[in-house]
Formats: sequence, structure tokens, C-alpha cells
Amino acid sequence: MITIEQGQYPIWQGFSLHLPADIRFEPGMNYRLDGPNGSGKSSFIHQVLLAKIRKRQDLHIICLEQQMYMQLYALRAWAAVCHPGKKIVDEADVWNLLWEDLAGIADTKPVVIISDEAHRIAIPEGLKRPHCLIYSSHSYTVAGSLALQFVPQTDTQSEVLLRQAQGREEI
Repeated sequence: MITIEQGQYPIWQGFSLHLPADIRFEPGMNYRLDGPNGSGKSSFIHQVLLAKIRKRQDLHIICLEQQMYMQLYALRAWAAVCHPGKKIVDEADVWNLLWEDLAGIADTKPVVIISDEAHRIAIPEGLKRPHCLIYSSHSYTVAGSLALQFVPQTDTQSEVLLRQAQGREEI
């Protein structure tokens, strides 16, 4: 579905991410970005992953940012126009609205779901299209996730390694 090639990725002046091997995101898999604050997880999402897939016409992309409260306002406005009477109160309502809209799209393109610092992720069991979940969370792990481990090597570089996720509450 998505391959990020091995190499050095400059993130901002004086900081880069090193991928010692290709990272392949596959349909049907969940990937948790794991590492300390400042290790490059959000920057990886925006400057590496989204930059790679943003213009692909063969995928649907759902991306939720860290500041969920800001997105709640936008999605409430969207719901008011496109789904009159639909209440958007919290993150669970956002996910439900997104799945409802996705279910109404007639194609069978795979969906890449990216969530930066979500508190809960609720992918419906009956999602009828291939999907890949890529998320960061300091508080939980979606069952069966692989970990994309961001390991600070120096003040100027983190290494990104693919491993089995562990050590958090599974949902």
C-alpha cells in the first residue's frame, strides 16, 4: 500500500529522522508511532508520510490532528450542512461521522487512517474496504498493532524502527 524508503529525512534545521530500512504500511494492519515527545512522530506524519501519499488518487486518506478540539468545530459545521441534526460532541462522534461518510462512497479504494494523538480510535468491524491505521498515542495501543519506534540517537536525530507494539492498554 505505502512504502517509505530507507534513508535520512531532514525534518527541520538541525534535526532528521533516520530509517535504516524501508517501512511498508500494509492494508489490514495497525501501526502505532511510539517514542518520547520531540522524537519526530508528528513530523514524520506531516513531512514524510503525508508528503508521500497526499497526491495519490488510489487511496482515501483520513487524517486527524493532535488538536482534536479544533477539528470538532470544523466537523460540527460539516455535520450541520451535510448531516442536519447530527450531533458532534466528542472524538467518538467524529469517527462515526467519518465512517458514515466513507460508507457512502461507491468506490473500493483502500483508506489510510492517520490519527496523531487520538484518545480513542473506533474502526467499525464491518468496514468493507481495505484499510491501514497509522496512529500515535501515549495512552493506549489498538490490539494487534505493530510499533514504529522513534528512538532518539542524539539531539539532532531519531532512528525509526518497526517492532511489535507493547506495554499500553489495548482496546
